[in-house]
Formats: sequence, structure tokens, C-alpha cells
Amino acid sequence: YKFFIEQFAILTDIYKSTGKRKDKDLPLRIEIDQFLSWLIEKEKLSKKDCEYAPVRKGDDLRQFVANKIEKFMESDFEIYLSLRRTSSFMYYTLKSAEAIQRMRREKIEKVFRHINAFREYCKRSRGGDIDKCFDVFFRRNDIVRVRETMEYLLFGEENFVERIADCIDGRYELSGFGENSITELYGWANQNEIPICNGRVLKSMQWLGFGNLIMKHNA
Repeated sequence: YKFFIEQFAILTDIYKSTGKRKDKDLPLRIEIDQFLSWLIEKEKLSKKDCEYAPVRKGDDLRQFVANKIEKFMESDFEIYLSLRRTSSFMYYTLKSAEAIQRMRREKIEKVFRHINAFREYCKRSRGGDIDKCFDVFFRRNDIVRVRETMEYLLFGEENFVERIADCIDGRYELSGFGENSITELYGWANQNEIPICNGRVLKSMQWLGFGNLIMKHNA
């Protein structure tokens, strides 16, 4: 995860160097996330394409990535209004520990519905029936425990990498809410410009040449 953060910082620097934006109303990390999603669709990237992509360094990496960003800017790919609303909703709904402590099940479900990794988990485990997925999730996880995990993840005193680790495989772990869901939730809601991290993001970055990022991740 630390390696991913380091490589995303390089990607962000390259993105900024182009001097262009698709949507200035979005946090930059969310726009870059959309660029990586566009790559998956535009290049029709398979897992094999990403796993065997060459590692690029220095000017080779910067030129290759900048070229793809230019094509993204020239494309008709739209960052939809719904994404802006999602970004705003996640930011303001999870803006403080106090706000999380007041959350009812309905609001937590609304937050989780925006997490792509959790939706994918529901498809695999419950055939896409997200309501059934939530019923199972809340039978396995007391709502107080869920709020405690969310509060710790976003506002705990420890370094954010330590907090993420504790929520994935530690004292704040939740059943049915795994690594990709935790890192994606943090990426959406944190106020420190830490990016979204899930399987799709890692695949795109590895294909671009940022090195071995694809690992075995759980939803």
C-alpha cells in the first residue's frame, strides 16, 4: 500500500504537469481515478495485459503516461454529475467523528452503495442482491462496531496506513468488508488527498508502467 501511495504521487505529478483538468470541481485524486477507469475501457485491458506490462522509469514513464492523459483530455469521456454528487456526499456525510457516531443503518448503507469494491463483493457472494448482502452484513457486524471502524479509519490518531491495516486484518476488521472496500472508502472520504485504491486502480497503474501493484485483494 505504501508503494501504491508513492507511485500515485508520481502519477499525480505527471497529471499536474499537463496543466489540464477534465473537471475542476472534483478533487484531483477523484479525477485521476476516472482517468484510470477510462484506461480500462479505452484500452480494453485484461488482467493479463496488466500483469505482464513493462515497468517504465524516468522520462519513458512520464512521456508514456502524459500521452495517455492527453488522449483522455481529448476524449468524449464525461465525468458525470453523479460522480460530483458522490464525492460531495461522501465528504460531507463522513466529515467528522461525531457525524459517523450519529449514522443509522440506512445512511451507512447509502455510503456503502457508493463503494465499487463492496458492490462487486455483493455480486460475487449474493448474486448482485445488495439488499440481501446488507442483511447478511449487519447480522455479522453490530452497527456500533461498524460505526467504530469507520470512525477509527477516518479519524483515528494513528498513521492512516496503520489504521487501514487495523481495519483490514486487525482489531477493527469487519466481516464482508475487506481490503479493497476499506482502501476505497478511505480514498473517497479522507480530507488529506489520499487516493482511492482498489483492484481496478492497481491494474491501470501497473499497465501504465508503475511496477508490480496487482496483489490478491479482497472486497
